[in-house]
Amino acid sequence: MALATPTSTAPTLVQRPLQVRNAHTHTLLAQSDPTTTYAATDHMLCGWAEKITVQFNFVKTDGTSFEWYYEWSSDATTWYRSINLSASAGVNTVTANNQTFVAATAALEDCMYVQDLYFRVKIQRTGGAVTNTVKVTATLLAL
Repeated sequence: MALATPTSTAPTLVQRPLQVRNAHTHTLLAQSDPTTTYAATDHMLCGWAEKITVQFNFVKTDGTSFEWYYEWSSDATTWYRSINLSASAGVNTVTANNQTFVAATAALEDCMYVQDLYFRVKIQRTGGAVTNTVKVTATLLAL
């Protein structure tokens, strides 16, 4: 069977092939109970990547919420938490970044620029039993 060839003369965007753009996917946390205190997932080397997408698969049965934040490191030993910056009247207010998910079962994705060589997620659940689970996967992108 021959490969199909495009017949349109419309201009197209020049992009890297998919195997170059989608650099690496890694499971940071297998589907499991994240416990009721913040625990770190596995970490991954981001290296030359420009962006990272983080996929969450939440299964919430009786818990109150899932809470998480992102951490970055240049040596995979000392970790720094992502921050939020809000500007008002010429003053920047810096707060530690934290996210909360309260709905039932869902799959979510978050995309951000890579901030250092290594990345991990700290996650916990509030309330409920060990039947509440989450899976965390991350994909590095070089656009």
